[in-house]
Amino acid sequence: MGETPGIQALELPARADVVVMGAGPAGLFAAAAAKTEHPELVVLVLDRRPFAGGQVPVAGGGRCNVTNAGTLADLMSGFGRDGRWLEPAFRHFDNIKIVRWFESRGVPMKEEEHGKIYPTSDDGADVQNAIINEATGLGVSIALRTRIEQINAENNTIQSIVANGKTIECRTLIIAGGGSGPKPTPTSGVGMATALGHTTVPPAPALAPIKLTNRPVEPLSGVAVNARVSAGPAGFSIKKPRVTKIGDLLFTHFGLSGPVILDLSHPIARLTAQGEPCELSLDLLPDVDDARAHIDECCKSDGAKSIKNVNLPGIPRRVFEHLLSLLQINPDRRASELRAPERDALAKIVKDWRFQQFEVTWAGAMVSGGGVALNEVDPKTMASRKIAGLFFAGETLNIQGECGGYNLQASFSTGALAGICAARHAASIASKH
Repeated sequence: MGETPGIQALELPARADVVVMGAGPAGLFAAAAAKTEHPELVVLVLDRRPFAGGQVPVAGGGRCNVTNAGTLADLMSGFGRDGRWLEPAFRHFDNIKIVRWFESRGVPMKEEEHGKIYPTSDDGADVQNAIINEATGLGVSIALRTRIEQINAENNTIQSIVANGKTIECRTLIIAGGGSGPKPTPTSGVGMATALGHTTVPPAPALAPIKLTNRPVEPLSGVAVNARVSAGPAGFSIKKPRVTKIGDLLFTHFGLSGPVILDLSHPIARLTAQGEPCELSLDLLPDVDDARAHIDECCKSDGAKSIKNVNLPGIPRRVFEHLLSLLQINPDRRASELRAPERDALAKIVKDWRFQQFEVTWAGAMVSGGGVALNEVDPKTMASRKIAGLFFAGETLNIQGECGGYNLQASFSTGALAGICAARHAASIASKH
């Protein structure tokens, strides 16, 4: 992504009431909310990158899945056990409000499968421009190519920052610097939080594909199936997986993708990071309890056909032929000739197809997992429980949602709540001077 049009080079001021680290969706929403709450405040956004809006223009393949149409309970469940922590932010600025917000600013929205909400134009740049125009239109100053190098706190209170070598006095700081990537740097949002004494969870890829060693499913690239995906320590019982979920799975030339893989990628990455051998299991017939009986019935119905032409509902032809090849079953024999041991082997692999060598890759990860520990941040204000005047928003926090618009919604919601609360804190300080 190149330069952001409409944002001019800015001479950094000597002071600001509210400084926001990061010009992504969370940071810009925070800045706009702060300026709306207290228009008299000087609100300054700093970002090391040459563009504003973060990954919004390229999210969802460039279409930008803004949010999800589900209920409040649905939004929270999209974040697992951390969903309850996000409830105050979602109540403050939920999916209904975000849709109205964009539509009132000339970006109409539409709902697609699984409640995914996109701009009607299918262009993430429209979302990006609306957010930037809102912030700048309110009088928020945005400085790009500007790195915060140091945060100064005395007596556990924010005092100032140093950016591009210049000290800027500020008593209120919102860290919304996005995810850290595989290696947090000292000047990343997570790095800065760590330096200020916050506990941070190590990074791990999220909403990412899975790479299978030696590309064992490359012949199936492009085929989609509904499957139950499970993972656990090597040799785990399929009845007791560490993580499991049913959903749409896509075979790729390098491994596995699709919504169910993206949603499980973060817990699987955490599992593999523990250093113990792990396995991945695919159940290609999640709605079938007795796969052997299912296969027997299909072979009986298509007994005169060659095995490769047997209709096995739920399993695409290419996948079925690939499994026959793995089991060294001659696909040209008649289905009625399929022997009992072969049927047993086929029933086992369609319900528990195992992979021992795989990795969740950072390449292609849409979200960076890990971040500031949630128990050290007040969910009702997004304020640090350790440092007065410090607030957090977006992926800097240790929150990772499912695919389907949940993560952007969390960025908007935490940003909006952090901005309002930060503005109130800054205004209270200003009133004392």
